[in-house]
Amino acid sequence: MNINPIEMTNLEDVRRDDSGVTAAYFSLNIPATVSNKTVEDLKQQAIKEKKDLRICLHPDGENIFHNMVLVQHRTNFHPPHKHPTKPESYHLIEGEMGAIHFDEDGNITKVCKLSTNGNFIYRIGANEYHVVFPLTNIAIFHESKPGPFSRSEDFIEPEWGPNLDDEKSVSRYIKMIHEVFR
Repeated sequence: MNINPIEMTNLEDVRRDDSGVTAAYFSLNIPATVSNKTVEDLKQQAIKEKKDLRICLHPDGENIFHNMVLVQHRTNFHPPHKHPTKPESYHLIEGEMGAIHFDEDGNITKVCKLSTNGNFIYRIGANEYHVVFPLTNIAIFHESKPGPFSRSEDFIEPEWGPNLDDEKSVSRYIKMIHEVFR
C-alpha cells in the first residue's frame, strides 16, 4: 500500500489548530509524507490569510519529536527568544532567511544567512538567544526539535527584546535585524 502525501484540504489528513502563536495543521497520518504540492498548498493558504502557517508531521504538541514545515512572511514579527533545554534545526526549502544570535544583554554575537544555494541547513543549540526570520517576502523551511512544547517553559523572550505594546519598538527591532543582512 502506498503512503500518500498530506493533503491540506483533506480533513482525514489534517486538523487545524489556531490556538498557538502560529496557526498549525497537524497531520493525522502516520507515517506522514510531504510533497511539493503539500508545500505549495500551505504557501498559498499562508498568502491568502497573510499569516505564518505550519504543517506539523506530528499529531499534537505533546509529541516527543516535532517535525514541521513553516511558511513565514518577511513582514511578520519574529521575536528573539531561547529554548533553555532544547536545540532545533532548520532546513530551508524556499527563499532566504537570516539567523542572529544574541548574548544575555542583547548584543549580536553571530549571524548566518540561509539560502537554497548557500547555507541551507542551520542548527542552534539549547539556551542561546536567537531569532530566525525571512529575508525574502516568503520563506519556507523544515524545522525539527524535541517536544513536547510548552510555551511558558520552552520559549523564553529576553527582557531586552522589543516592547510588543509599542509599535515603534517593534518596528525598530524589525528594521535592526533586517539591516544586519543588507
